[in-house]
Amino acid sequence: MPAVRNDQRSLVHRHFSYREEAEFLTAGGAFFGSAGHGTRLVAVASPRRLDALREVVTGELECHRADDWFGTPPRALAALMTEGRERWWRDGTASILVEQRWVGRSRRELREWKRYEALLNVVLAGTPTRMLCAFDAERVPADVLRAAPRTHQGEDYTDPAAFVAECDASPLPVPRDPVAVRHFRRGDLTSLRAFADQHARALGLRRTMPMLLSVNEVATNILKHGGGEGVLCVWSDGASVVCDLIDPAFVLADPFLGFIPPRADRTGEAGMWAVRQLCDLVEIRSGRDGTVFRLHVHLA
Repeated sequence: MPAVRNDQRSLVHRHFSYREEAEFLTAGGAFFGSAGHGTRLVAVASPRRLDALREVVTGELECHRADDWFGTPPRALAALMTEGRERWWRDGTASILVEQRWVGRSRRELREWKRYEALLNVVLAGTPTRMLCAFDAERVPADVLRAAPRTHQGEDYTDPAAFVAECDASPLPVPRDPVAVRHFRRGDLTSLRAFADQHARALGLRRTMPMLLSVNEVATNILKHGGGEGVLCVWSDGASVVCDLIDPAFVLADPFLGFIPPRADRTGEAGMWAVRQLCDLVEIRSGRDGTVFRLHVHLA
């Protein structure tokens, strides 16, 4: 029996590995063939895989290019929820076959996408969704293949909160010099935004608004709900402008902060949801020494 919590019983989230395209098409054809009448059939994969699926799937198949869909994990989650609410789930169940792009990603990117696979069990809980995720055993990194049984329903399924905690177990790298540092407290938001803008532009970031909005939101939360004062560090890792916002007195309790779409009765969730949409990567580490919110915006 799959290890599935009560709130996931309407969600099916499984995976399979394959070595040849024929295996992929056989599994995909069987998955779509078992869908009930009126089920929305959706595929997210490479153009080559999509063309092959069109040849074997009976019925109308909605196709999305994986490179377009999988920009960042939070944006992919947002796109999934938007499509589901506005189109797919109106008529009943959505059967979604997914093969995302794992090859060519950095170790940090792989960690975030493995986290995404675990978060799907939380974000889609209670929705009429059948999702089957494909993994090319010849090309997908070994650690991704090892994680797949833990992030999908089955014997080795791991609670998403525990899996996310593992993703955040390693410390963040030390910022690269030069690092611009600014302490802030109540009344400093205007000057803090100006400081972030100045140094982000000096580091080569042309469109600073996403970063400034994100810095403002996180700093506001630190001032209102955290320790009441914090530290901003601005630097570059070569590919992105990075802003660390540090609250030395606050310990984060929610492992899914900013990943779950904001609910009407919990408006406080909207801020970090927006931050994750605006930034290319948000990393959070929290413990006895406080909490670090690390915001990345790509220079390119």
